[in-house]
Amino acid sequence: MPSNISIFVKKEIKDLLRDPKILFSVIILPALIYIILGQAVSFAITKVAEESGNVSLIVIDNDSGEWSKYFISYLESIGLPKLKILSNMNPQDIISSMEWQNDYDCLIVIPAGFSHNITSGVQAKVEVVAFVKSLGLTSLTKLEITNRLISNFANNIVVAYLKSAYPDRDIASILNPIVQEREVIVKNQKYSEAFAYNLVNQSFLLVLGPILVLSIVTSIAATSMGVEKEEKTLEVLLSLPLKRSDVILGKAIATAVISILGAISLSIGLFSYIGSIISAAEGEAQLAGTFRMLIDLLGKASLIKLSVGLILCLLLGSILGLIVASFASNVREAQALANIVWMPVLIVFVMLLFLELDAFSEATRVLLSVLPFSAPIIVLKTAVSSSTFLSNISIVANLIYFVIAIWLSIKWFDSERILTARPALKLKRK
Repeated sequence: MPSNISIFVKKEIKDLLRDPKILFSVIILPALIYIILGQAVSFAITKVAEESGNVSLIVIDNDSGEWSKYFISYLESIGLPKLKILSNMNPQDIISSMEWQNDYDCLIVIPAGFSHNITSGVQAKVEVVAFVKSLGLTSLTKLEITNRLISNFANNIVVAYLKSAYPDRDIASILNPIVQEREVIVKNQKYSEAFAYNLVNQSFLLVLGPILVLSIVTSIAATSMGVEKEEKTLEVLLSLPLKRSDVILGKAIATAVISILGAISLSIGLFSYIGSIISAAEGEAQLAGTFRMLIDLLGKASLIKLSVGLILCLLLGSILGLIVASFASNVREAQALANIVWMPVLIVFVMLLFLELDAFSEATRVLLSVLPFSAPIIVLKTAVSSSTFLSNISIVANLIYFVIAIWLSIKWFDSERILTARPALKLKRK
């Protein structure tokens, strides 16, 4: 990089970092918010899991038969923190009592004829009532645990009947006569199905990164130009002994650098947030291992192309942000005009995120690959395929868009109209 441009880029970076709004909201705040949010959510998940495991039950046995006694013995063997057994009672007496509701979580009613139905091969029923004490997840989770206890006992009944009918057979083989061993092949390597799902989830985070970075870069570029117009320093900037192309490129590079810093901050916060949630479920090591495996799976070539595509999109978004913001007279107008760049970018990203390229013809795939800002997602989508044509053509197309944007911006900045340009559409004040 020539020394003049290098000095100008450093000056622009320092100016952007001196702005407390950019320093705090773009670089510091994203990491801070996600780290704090991750710890809060992790704490909440842990507490819900702890409280949900301590379900306390009331059982009304209106059957007093053999199988109802087996069911009660099963519940007693589990070691529930509180278990109250009542006989021959009207369930409404319990439901209408706030004292019972405050002390217990769920009520199980075993109706008369429960044991007879099971013995006769008729479907038996029990009534389960959950006492909801708050509109949180805990009450419903405890209801789910109670349902699981009943389902486990029902499975025990099935196993007991099968053992009686087939004493010489393996009961597990009867219940599950076919066992699947599912694997997926990615780039000639075998992976388990669960690991493949984790890979897809992690790749989604890699796709999310460029979207977040581009939202930052257009906003910063627009803010930078808006400040120049608002403080009437654009004339001074354009009078510097620099080519207009150097000024544009310098501003674009400085904006991209700040955006990358913001993206790093956001990535740290986001990874901390996800890690905190998964660690609450004892899977943090699996998260890190899957992410490393994804990086290895992509390979150096795809990572290099991903980086090139992202840098091209950053510079393109920055230049377009500078161009549209040059029509503004202050920062507020500049940030509003930045949406003209950001919204089409978001549409492209969301469309490509959910479309399967293999479902289209070759011509349509090429057309999708040459869309502006498509390079990062196209590279990720085609990283596991043997063909590199689509990713290569996407990078070339976005490089062409970048060159065109540079040429248009130079033409525009060479014009004196940039100093007086205003948005063509303004709301008339009454």
